[in-house]
Formats: sequence, structure tokens, C-alpha cells
Amino acid sequence: MNKILKSLAALLLVALFAVPALSAWNLRQKSSGGAVWIDQNSVEVPVGSAGLTVRIPDISTASTSFVVSHKSGNIVRIWHVLGGQITGTNSLLSFTIVSDTGTQTAVSGGSTLTIPAVGSATANIASVTYVPGSYQPGLSVTQGYAIGVRTDGGSSTTSESWVTIVIE
Repeated sequence: MNKILKSLAALLLVALFAVPALSAWNLRQKSSGGAVWIDQNSVEVPVGSAGLTVRIPDISTASTSFVVSHKSGNIVRIWHVLGGQITGTNSLLSFTIVSDTGTQTAVSGGSTLTIPAVGSATANIASVTYVPGSYQPGLSVTQGYAIGVRTDGGSSTTSESWVTIVIE
């Protein structure tokens, strides 16, 4: 009886560990120390949150800067840091997701970020946070799609700035 129970316990353990191995995704550690998920098509997707950084050469000149998403997921937070003081009126940043066919979708749920001119200084930080885990079509990014950051050029002093977009 004891041998039968041990055999059943061993069989149960094998079954519990064998089922996850049937999934189409595998976790692998790279030689750099980073970890990636690998799907059934051998596409590597980084594990955990990821930040994409976009440089804006001059927040006081209307322009759009782009970055390509290296993973699929949802935008959960956008950070902005100012490279110097701005004057005049506030600058307004807006964000779009650009598909591989060129279709642009505005980032939803607070898609703009106001950068105030009054009290601005080097390294001032502004951010917008989206509800983690909530599905909103305007927050969903596909690997290989571009994310556009547009400044309206509202302020009047030349200042470089950077935006970090966090995708989970």
C-alpha cells in the first residue's frame, strides 16, 4: 500500500510539472543576465516592465519624436523630464501609437501631459499613470509599432527634454 501511495504521489508530481511544459511560451535567461519569453515563433519578449526613452530636441518647437516598442503590452505610465527652464505658456505633450501600416491611434485615458512654464526648471518631472491591468484599446502596443510623442511648442524658450514610456 505504501509503495502504491508513493507511486501515485510521484505520478502526480510529474503530471503537475509536465502540464506547464506544454505551453507555447518558454522562459530563457540570456547570457547578458536578462530574461526573455520566447513564443512558438521564436520571438523574444523581455520579461517585466520596460521603459522606452524618447528625446525631444526642443519642447518649445512643435514637433513629433518616435520610438519603436520592443515588446507588446499596455502603456502604464509616461514620465517627462525637462532639460531646462521654459517660459511663456505651458507646453502640451500628446501621444500616439503608430501601427506597421501607419494607422495612428491616440493614447487614451489622459493622452496629454502638461509641462508648466511657471516654476519650471532643469530636471522638473511630470507624469501620467494609467490603471495597471486595465485594457483600453488606446493603451495597447504591439511589438514593432512606433509610439509618437508630440509637443505643441507652446512654450517660448529652447529646452531639450526626455520622455520615458513604461510598458507592461
